[in-house]
Amino acid sequence: MGGVIDIIDCPNCKNENCNYYSNYKLGEESLFCGDCGYKHSIIYERTEEGELKLIDPEKGIKIDNLIPIETLISNPYGVFSIENKEEGAIKGTLETEEDYFKFLQQIENDSKKEHNIKRVIISRLIKGKIEKETIL
Repeated sequence: MGGVIDIIDCPNCKNENCNYYSNYKLGEESLFCGDCGYKHSIIYERTEEGELKLIDPEKGIKIDNLIPIETLISNPYGVFSIENKEEGAIKGTLETEEDYFKFLQQIENDSKKEHNIKRVIISRLIKGKIEKETIL
């Protein structure tokens, strides 16, 4: 399967920090902004083993025989970045303010235990500007 990876301007915050991936043979695409949390993906449903699910197994793998799944988070509350001491960073979208407070609570609980977290940063688009908050 062929793919393209690029960094593009985010449709939400307009910063050039939006990871774009396209599997051009299947037509799958995903966008994720590391500054504001914007996320848009169109992928095809798969089995637990990672095989594409087909509407009609007799027809084989054809675009019109696949089950599309679209995710769009166009106005996220923000994005988190958890930097580990040994590995890289884990990033994810916080869809709502409630998600933000749940995330803060989870980080607070985890910080009381032995952990491998080096730093946690929340990044948000506020009044057209990206604001970052280091919470650990």
